[in-house]
Amino acid sequence: MADYLGIAFIGLVALNMWALIDVLRSGRAWTSRLVWAAILICLPGIGFVGWFLAGPRAA
Repeated sequence: MADYLGIAFIGLVALNMWALIDVLRSGRAWTSRLVWAAILICLPGIGFVGWFLAGPRAA
């Protein structure tokens, strides 16, 4: 059971890093980027889901 939790944690970290890089590379205002980055860092699971639903938009 613990092995699966470790794999899930590594997956969550990878997804969170992907979201954080995408936020920092986006062309949005600095305040918006800082807010999203803070959410992703402080609330990794919830922050990623929120970013996935509300953050990325096709140009």
